[in-house]
Amino acid sequence: MTEACSVQSSSLSTLLRQLLERVAADGGSLHHVHASNQYLTLTTTVGLPDSLLPHIEKIPARKGLAGLAWANKSVVSSCDLLGDPNVGSGARALPFNSTYAIPILNEDRVIAVLGVAFKETVDLTHEMHNHLSDLPDALRESC
Repeated sequence: MTEACSVQSSSLSTLLRQLLERVAADGGSLHHVHASNQYLTLTTTVGLPDSLLPHIEKIPARKGLAGLAWANKSVVSSCDLLGDPNVGSGARALPFNSTYAIPILNEDRVIAVLGVAFKETVDLTHEMHNHLSDLPDALRESC
């Protein structure tokens, strides 16, 4: 069970996997805001290499795409992982081209950040954004 959410990690993994399948994403992650409100902590991943996990277990505000999404309360994206200065060296080694970090809000407070990654260049469409709302609703009810 995560520190800040009452949903079992296995349930979140299942939700994340289903969500990624709906938008044809190749990988993703979910971080929640730690109770100290000092950093994001990794909750679950799908399709990410184990070698990346130590680099994304704990993310401070404004670090990487997830940290920027948390700090700015807005979607942050990269369609060029190799050239994006906001992406850490661990992420540059990934087989993904397009990535999105989507803050999950409960009222006006960010409670988690959803990461979605694609091997190809993908623009997040309105339909895809609607599919991505399922997981946030489940989180808002439990966090």
